[in-house]
Amino acid sequence: MRNNNNFLFETAADLPYAILKASAAGGDIYFYPTLYQLTLMDGEVERRVDLGYAGSRILERLLMSAGELVPREELLRYAWADRVVSDGSLNQQIYVLRKVLGDEKKRAIIQTLPRRGYMLNPRAVFRPAADEPALAQAPLVPR
Repeated sequence: MRNNNNFLFETAADLPYAILKASAAGGDIYFYPTLYQLTLMDGEVERRVDLGYAGSRILERLLMSAGELVPREELLRYAWADRVVSDGSLNQQIYVLRKVLGDEKKRAIIQTLPRRGYMLNPRAVFRPAADEPALAQAPLVPR
């Protein structure tokens, strides 16, 4: 069991992939892609938000290329693989992510590049979990 910032981690699934700063909430947001979940911390208050498979995959893909354009088509392929979905599905997932991150008005964390794709603001990534040796060894679960 590993203690990191007052969190106890028992398995690789318990390790956060990244820690983000929310624009509105001000607290840390821990992203757990293997659980399809965010944990929002505001002082001692903890709130868990289930993103679902597609929402988690979109955030995971944006984190992989923070600061770079991720084309809409790439996000659709990454989140829904062999399923055919409309652009509306991607738009809805981006909206949900922005809402959870407190970014639905400013759009400073997940930025839209019209007709091209989306970009995750690298300044929103407070501390990638891979910066810590034990966390870097925890691979993402293949999907």
